[in-house]
Amino acid sequence: LYSIVRDNASEGRVIYDLFCGTGSIGLCVVGNNQQLYGIEVSPEAVASAKVNAELSGVKNAQFVVKQVERFDFAGSKFERADTIIVDPPRKGMDIALVGRLLKMAPERIIYVSCDPATLARDLKMLCDKYRVESVTPVDLFPNSEHVETVVLLTQKSTTHYMKLNSELNRIVGTDVAGVRLQERRKNNEVEESSAVAAVRGGGMLLVCARSFEIRTIERVG
Repeated sequence: LYSIVRDNASEGRVIYDLFCGTGSIGLCVVGNNQQLYGIEVSPEAVASAKVNAELSGVKNAQFVVKQVERFDFAGSKFERADTIIVDPPRKGMDIALVGRLLKMAPERIIYVSCDPATLARDLKMLCDKYRVESVTPVDLFPNSEHVETVVLLTQKSTTHYMKLNSELNRIVGTDVAGVRLQERRKNNEVEESSAVAAVRGGGMLLVCARSFEIRTIERVG
């Protein structure tokens, strides 16, 4: 589970770890070129998080004792987050916190859930401005009905740029609306080829044609 969260947060620079507990997820995720801020309501857990950071040799992490739902993000001295990890209790997040996340608008939210029902409820609200990029269930409790789930959400943006490996020769995707190939010719020779794909939904697009290079993927909806 930790490695999945780490991979999803690898492009972040400033990471908030909400409901961080003893800091185990955040400390496993944060790299040398990143900054971690952990928020947790339990003083004992935060004290343990600070000890864990010291034992792990992590110097770019700060932990504070605050109730996440009432924390003043705007008034804090924290740098603005581009990545937020949330690992709420089984009840999930309250509506006000979801609204604040939407207002803060980090580039990505990584939701670690122990209850699929409250996860689905919260995702329905978050998907007003975010798309689900991946959902990874993790069986931490074999032979039981419980499952952990890691969900990566990214902002619904208009344009993504992607350069493709020319060895790939197919497009695999979900709800692909259409692909338009474009060529620029010089002296009747194909100097450059590209493709523009309009994609609906949250499906992953794997990419491409042997002699083509995708310049832009415009995601719709």
